[in-house]
Amino acid sequence: VFFFAFFGLLCSDGEQAFCDKFTEEIMITGYSILSCLLVIGGTSYFRHVIPYELFYAIHHMVFVMYFITIAHTLDIEHRQGEANRSQTFKWFSSTLLFYLCDRAAMHLNNKYKASVSLATNVAGSNGSKMIILKLRRPDLFRFKPGQYAFLRIQQFDIHWHPFSIA
Repeated sequence: VFFFAFFGLLCSDGEQAFCDKFTEEIMITGYSILSCLLVIGGTSYFRHVIPYELFYAIHHMVFVMYFITIAHTLDIEHRQGEANRSQTFKWFSSTLLFYLCDRAAMHLNNKYKASVSLATNVAGSNGSKMIILKLRRPDLFRFKPGQYAFLRIQQFDIHWHPFSIA
């Protein structure tokens, strides 16, 4: 808000060359990046009010922001050779590749079926609620205490939920 108010005063004083920069490609992509961050941040603050599916979908705007950031660094000055701004693409690509490999490995290698042998509701001392599940461990499932596993019980819920392993 202060940014637009301060620079809006300069534009109202007749600084047309300065004001024209606000409609350049790099500024428009910058506004888009800022908008994505504000929407993601806003939904993070209201995550207990909005439906989880909406929260989850909006947080995938990070990938939209990723591509806008690439466009932001490859603006007209970069394409004409006046500025070298392509470092973002190199850094973002490596982290995106790592993320995609991790997600692929998680979905390809780590799906086991287990049956529930015991389920117990427990109330915490501060009024919190928790469930203790005892499962029959699948033969190939290896773990250490402190790790977590995503569980889905199709009879109750279609979503995967993280559970600590003890």
